[in-house]
Amino acid sequence: MATKRDKLDVDATTMRDSWRRRAETVVGDVDAMVAAAAPGPPGPDGCAGLDGPGTGPRIPPPGDIAAVVFDPKEGLTANDKTFSRAQLLAAVANALEFGIDADPDGLERLVDDVLEVEGYAVRVPTLGSTVLSSIDRYTTQDILDAEETVRAQTLERFDTGAVQLTGNRAAAAIDVFQVAAGFELSAEQQAAVARVLTAGHGIDALVDVAGAGKSTLMEACRIGWDATGTTYAGATLAAVAAKQLHDASGIPARTVAAWLGEIENGSGLRGVDVLVVDEATMVDDRAAAVLLGEAARTGTKVVGIGDHLQLQAIGPGGWFKETHRLVNGLTLTENRRQEDAAERAALDVWRTGNHELALRMLAEGGRIHPAETADEARSQILPPGAGRGPARGAGPACRGEGQAAARPRPGRCRGTRGPVLDEAHLRRRLPPGAEPAHRRGRPARHRRRGQRHRGGEPGPGTRRAPRPRAGHRPAHPGAAVRRRGRGGPRPGGRPGRHRPGTSGDRVRRGRPRRGPRPAARQARRERGQEPHRAAPGGHVPEGVPRS
Repeated sequence: MATKRDKLDVDATTMRDSWRRRAETVVGDVDAMVAAAAPGPPGPDGCAGLDGPGTGPRIPPPGDIAAVVFDPKEGLTANDKTFSRAQLLAAVANALEFGIDADPDGLERLVDDVLEVEGYAVRVPTLGSTVLSSIDRYTTQDILDAEETVRAQTLERFDTGAVQLTGNRAAAAIDVFQVAAGFELSAEQQAAVARVLTAGHGIDALVDVAGAGKSTLMEACRIGWDATGTTYAGATLAAVAAKQLHDASGIPARTVAAWLGEIENGSGLRGVDVLVVDEATMVDDRAAAVLLGEAARTGTKVVGIGDHLQLQAIGPGGWFKETHRLVNGLTLTENRRQEDAAERAALDVWRTGNHELALRMLAEGGRIHPAETADEARSQILPPGAGRGPARGAGPACRGEGQAAARPRPGRCRGTRGPVLDEAHLRRRLPPGAEPAHRRGRPARHRRRGQRHRGGEPGPGTRRAPRPRAGHRPAHPGAAVRRRGRGGPRPGGRPGRHRPGTSGDRVRRGRPRRGPRPAARQARRERGQEPHRAAPGGHVPEGVPRS
């Protein structure tokens, strides 16, 4: 402790000066080293803020920052139509790789420069409270352009006679569908089919509530298009939905992303007379503008189906609702899927946005069973005794828990291949004195008490068969002698095998073979139909064939 130096009270400036002097003794030009290693604004010590060789400017120009923060795929309007100034401040700060200087107003000035870049941000009216700071709201020019494209195409192609069938053909298509399906369409469903086939709008929209039968309507429309040689295709947001549309209505469908790729490559909607956009509310405005613009170029009729009060677009949406208003589209209100009146009422409340009340109505009707844990949810789904392990696909309430646990099929016990049977049920079906025996991966086998089963030890009261002596056959008819091939000559000259009864023999025991009764066997021997089997060391009568 005597050689330990005393601690000195120093401030940050003194430490920086000390570090700088030590660095100068090693590299010489400290400013050049800092500029080359970490380009950026001058530090607190006031050293030179020169850029390093090939590192570019410390702060990117406003145009480059605007291209990053307003990118359609990853920028502020990738998922929302508008953003506040506070959100823009955070986005600009994150876009600065090397940070910004200590001036508190520097970021504000940089944001103002970014907003002044042409072709990006556009001021929109402010909503809500005006007390807080940085509440100004903006959008981007590409969203406004997409909305204008949708609006202009809808109005320009209204009542242009695009793929317009006569009333008789539409009625014939409805009749053919009803005969093939075996049921009649409701009045509003028939009106919707007639509207799609006979209205002649280049862009049409149809709102359908849950269970209104949109797939049924599209199948009836497909029958009318087939009768006139009209080509048709479908567009959905997801590939699973595209397959479901094709299976339900017969209309081949692809994803919206696939259609956008075709448009980018140049083929686009060429050769398609009608494009059915299923769940159109889930398609964002930018993608809708591209589809409608390509449809106008190729003369393709676009029919959008969806409900803006249910599913929404991941990105900035709203084009379907505006299109439905502009064309005065029909709305299907009859729920023909749910038969229970309480379920239909709950779905109607859900469309109004009061989701809490809709869930409460479903719970009161016994349609929703909440659970705290995954095990509790499984116990509510599966009947008692439905297996010793968690069931596969026990329901949404337990999804994500216990993924690594084994999940046998519902309705089967783990380790069996038969139906689920509890032990009491099995015992009632067994013969007296038998016990159920389960083997993993094999059907259940019945085992009497004291009986030795294959693959296990003999039960209580069971005697192990004695090892046969040399020159004698095993005790019961079902036993067989298997020799191990280890050394020793064999009578008869062939080496490498043991003589029967030696230590190399092993008795394989099994169930006795069933054969004819002794009296019947003796009668067959007398008629010469069965040979005599001589015991070891015995003889066979003359005239009797040997075995």
